[in-house]
Amino acid sequence: NLNCRQNDTGELTDDLKEYLEYLRIEDASQ
Repeated sequence: NLNCRQNDTGELTDDLKEYLEYLRIEDASQ
Protein backbone atom coordinates (compact mmCIF):
# COMPACT_ATOMS: atom_id res chain seq x y z
CA ASN A 1 0.00 0.00 0.00
CA LEU A 2 1.71 3.18 -1.18
CA ASN A 3 -0.37 5.32 1.16
CA CYS A 4 1.73 4.15 4.10
CA ARG A 5 4.76 5.71 2.44
CA GLN A 6 3.45 9.25 2.82
CA ASN A 7 4.75 11.47 5.59
CA ASP A 8 2.59 13.16 8.24
CA THR A 9 1.72 16.13 6.00
CA GLY A 10 0.46 13.80 3.30
CA GLU A 11 3.21 14.74 0.86
CA LEU A 12 4.96 12.06 -1.12
CA THR A 13 8.26 10.98 0.36
CA ASP A 14 11.37 11.73 -1.68
CA ASP A 15 12.06 8.06 -2.35
CA LEU A 16 8.55 7.56 -3.65
CA LYS A 17 8.86 10.65 -5.89
CA GLU A 18 12.09 9.26 -7.30
CA TYR A 19 10.44 5.89 -7.88
CA LEU A 20 7.51 7.47 -9.72
CA GLU A 21 9.94 9.49 -11.84
CA TYR A 22 11.82 6.27 -12.61
CA LEU A 23 8.58 4.65 -13.76
CA ARG A 24 7.84 7.62 -16.05
CA ILE A 25 11.30 7.37 -17.60
CA GLU A 26 10.96 3.61 -18.08
CA ASP A 27 7.53 4.04 -19.64
CA ALA A 28 8.77 6.73 -22.02
CA SER A 29 11.66 4.54 -23.14
CA GLN A 30 9.36 1.83 -24.48
